[in-house]
Amino acid sequence: MTAKSNVVNIHIIPNGDLSTDQVQLPDLSALRTLLKAEVLKNPQLEAHIHVTELDSYEIVGKVIYQTKIVEIKTVKCFGGEFLP
Repeated sequence: MTAKSNVVNIHIIPNGDLSTDQVQLPDLSALRTLLKAEVLKNPQLEAHIHVTELDSYEIVGKVIYQTKIVEIKTVKCFGGEFLP
């Protein structure tokens, strides 16, 4: 799937590790740093969070929180049994 240039895809895998389409992220701080750089683009960045099965929803909330800290206006979640 090819993403539009104003979309960053964030992947959360079952053990809670994070990655984007381009790079593995060591922690939430690295995610925030990446998003800070991306949010300056015009048009405004849109974040798509892709989730597989998880033992805990906590990491999803933390990722959403990071998107809000850097003021990303549009955040969408995809996948996972608990998501519509």
